[in-house]
Amino acid sequence: MRVLLQQQIKDLQAQPATPRSNRPLARALRDLCKVERACFPHG
Repeated sequence: MRVLLQQQIKDLQAQPATPRSNRPLARALRDLCKVERACFPHG
């Protein structure tokens, strides 16, 4: 799950930045933060 999200973010960052492509990136980053907090609450 975590690795998959990181790969998604890499793919999104590789794309040219447009307002439309930034939304999924922000969502993926938020999801990753949720996963980080859930898996590593003391990190």
